[in-house]
Amino acid sequence: MHADCDRLAAMARVGWEADDRDAPSVARRLRDLGLTFEEARGVLSILLLAGAITTAAALPRLVALLLDAGQWDAARERPPDGLAGVLAEGLRFAAAVPVTVRVAARDVSLGGRRVRRGTRVVVLTCNAARDPALFPDPDRFDVARAHDPRARHLWFGAGPHFCLGFALAQRQLRRTLEALLAVPGTPRVVRRAAARGALIPAYASLVLRVDAA
Repeated sequence: MHADCDRLAAMARVGWEADDRDAPSVARRLRDLGLTFEEARGVLSILLLAGAITTAAALPRLVALLLDAGQWDAARERPPDGLAGVLAEGLRFAAAVPVTVRVAARDVSLGGRRVRRGTRVVVLTCNAARDPALFPDPDRFDVARAHDPRARHLWFGAGPHFCLGFALAQRQLRRTLEALLAVPGTPRVVRRAAARGALIPAYASLVLRVDAA
């Protein structure tokens, strides 16, 4: 991860130092907002981690989940606008972002506990996504599940902290899943290996084979 961030920083510095204001890079926009390069590097690193890596990790897990649960054909048969529900249920069940961190902006009571202003709070989104008050029979994966509006895309955050890249992530996942579902025949997992020592839960490899219908 550190090596990836170092490579990103080297590319970002080019945009940071560029004087082209007609089409400024994200790095240049951060500079114009008054951030130092190290501060901008931190923002860009988070965007890389929270955007590209989580999406890349989620897709193979979603595909394997559909196959393991025997719901590949059910996903294939849903109307085009129904894939949003397939993605939502897959991301809920697989918990692509299992944990996040927030800092309390003010003193507050939460779940019967007092949280002081400035306290760092670890939010286990993987647990929230299995809350039976929001998701009846939460350990059952069901592509036809109707999600409670109160928990809409909970794993992408909420309020002012809702994920900046939500629309892009949804488009990437949906377009790739559409392409896979359009392949004739039914895929099957022939080999898989979990990533070890990874920051985000992921497969190190997932090999599929498609047998013609």
